[in-house]
Amino acid sequence: MARLDFVPAIHSKTFYCYGSVSVFTTSTAFVDMPDMSLTFNINKKSTCIIVAKIGCVDQVTYGNFIATRLLIDNVEEDSSTFNALDAAEITARTFVTIVLSKSKELSAGSHTVKVQWCIDAGTAYNYGATYGVRSISVLAVPG
Repeated sequence: MARLDFVPAIHSKTFYCYGSVSVFTTSTAFVDMPDMSLTFNINKKSTCIIVAKIGCVDQVTYGNFIATRLLIDNVEEDSSTFNALDAAEITARTFVTIVLSKSKELSAGSHTVKVQWCIDAGTAYNYGATYGVRSISVLAVPG
């Protein structure tokens, strides 16, 4: 019979940030997305599951792309690019939710996770105030 009193307790930590105002960018180079930077501290080496959700991303010019990327301690770990497929999508104001994620082992200490975005031309929008927030969640499981 297995002894359950020898099973170590897992003391995970959760960290979270969000932005609920609408924002936009016209930058053709990656810039930090407002309210999408999270600095957290872990006491020991941990496996961190990081999820960034950016709801209601939109563009108004046919053929442009919106690029997003997830950085952990200033290293790109995940990215996504959205392109409008045809003019009908623009007329319908296509909204896209982008999810960036990464599972990574991080050392004890302070770490920063952030999302950056850009557009090749025109304006990219995130309608946080109207249709939903953008957020970063981190689950750190010591290991």
